[in-house]
Amino acid sequence: MSQQSINLITEGILVSNLHYGVFVRNWWVQKTIKNSKNYILPIPYRLYMRVTCELNNELFTLSVVQSITNPLQPEFVCTCKEKSTEIMTSASTVINTLYQEIFERKTEYSGSTIMEFYNNNIVEKLVEDVIFFPIFINVELFLIVITSIGYSDNSEFNGTGNEFSSSIITKFRGKKSIILQQIKNNVYILDIYQESKKIIQYQDETPNNVWKKSRINKKFDGNDLFGITHPIIQSILQQPPNNRRICTPNEWNNFDILQQAFDRHIKSRKITITILLDWKKLFDD
Repeated sequence: MSQQSINLITEGILVSNLHYGVFVRNWWVQKTIKNSKNYILPIPYRLYMRVTCELNNELFTLSVVQSITNPLQPEFVCTCKEKSTEIMTSASTVINTLYQEIFERKTEYSGSTIMEFYNNNIVEKLVEDVIFFPIFINVELFLIVITSIGYSDNSEFNGTGNEFSSSIITKFRGKKSIILQQIKNNVYILDIYQESKKIIQYQDETPNNVWKKSRINKKFDGNDLFGITHPIIQSILQQPPNNRRICTPNEWNNFDILQQAFDRHIKSRKITITILLDWKKLFDD
């Protein structure tokens, strides 16, 4: 499929409680940026984004919407020639379903390819206003997603502090669950979700104690389950306080401070998207 046959019609929007919430992993696709080091860049399925693609001389439109049964999750719909699919959980499924209905033959198109996550020009538009890229890390058998970094000078907390958040998928009471892990007011919190409902919350003063209350994953250290002790996260957390480059909205017109924030949080992650390298344009009137 040629890149010229696909167009981004609507960029869509980023929504905090969706793209950084309990179902964060469903709103992002991990794309490998091929260079000398081959690193991973998460690309968002932006709410209401729309792309058109020409398949077999017919124009298909693929859209990202919120799930009807669980509004915290993304779903997809495809239209062509006044025909439309139902809202489905997979971008690949909607495009292939409608293609088969129109042409009466099966095909296998990749949803992420149709969405053009392999077109750098489109990727730049999708990530140009992303202020934090979720960090996907593997701990034992778990894939943990870090959605916010919080700092602390207390060595007992391994450098982390309030506003830190991550999520992990595991079984709770025999059922697949997503656990949102947060630190608020120096309290460690586990919010356990099954499907779209939060069924229980645990709180305690340490990661180990709060995980002990859940009575699951007993052989693992709570700090590891939070993702705090992972080398990537520690490399972010273990910085002297005077080296943390964080700017407030009141400092957005101070380009010296913004440059320090860029060097600390973006440049250090070696993201070579053009719009990020020329980041000052994001603050132009």
